[in-house]
Amino acid sequence: MDLSSPTHLAAFDAVLVVSQQAGLALEPERLRAVAPIILEWWAAANALSRRMSAPEHQTLVPIVALRHAPAGGGAA
Repeated sequence: MDLSSPTHLAAFDAVLVVSQQAGLALEPERLRAVAPIILEWWAAANALSRRMSAPEHQTLVPIVALRHAPAGGGAA
């Protein structure tokens, strides 16, 4: 990632802040390696969010909870 432009530096800083908030202690070289991937994921997630916010998709009902089976087996 080219950190010479203010835009890229701001994006790198955003990834740094989010990783710290998530409790990920990433070394600077590792952060430089994963920042472009995370930025691509964010862009795709934002695009999907915008698409799903369109009026034609507002009647879809998302999954709101996933349940695991009890530890001893049986129905959840």
